[in-house]
Amino acid sequence: MGRELSYWLISAVWHSIACFWTPYFCVRFLQSDDGTIMGNWTFGTVIYTCVIFVVTIRLAMTLNYHTWVHHLCLWGSILIWFAFLFIYSALDADFHASLSQGPPLD
Repeated sequence: MGRELSYWLISAVWHSIACFWTPYFCVRFLQSDDGTIMGNWTFGTVIYTCVIFVVTIRLAMTLNYHTWVHHLCLWGSILIWFAFLFIYSALDADFHASLSQGPPLD
C-alpha cells in the first residue's frame, strides 16, 4: 500500500511541475500586437488546458478496458472544455469584469 501511494504522489508532483513549467517556458515570450505580454488569466487557461490533457491521458493509460462509454467520457471532457472556452471567450468584456467584481455590498 505504501509503495503504490508513493508512486501516485511522485507522479502527481511530476505532473504538476510539468503542467506549470512547460506552458511557462513555451508562452513566456508571446506578445500581443501592442507589445504587452499575456496576463494571468491567459496563462491560467493554458495551464488548465494542459491539466485537462494530462489527466485525460493519464486516465486513459490507467484503464484496463476501453469501451465506448470510456471514449465518450474521455474525448467528451476535452470537447466540452474547448466548447466552454469558445463560449466564454465570446462573451462581452463587461460581463467578465462584472464576474470578477462580485456582488455589490450595500
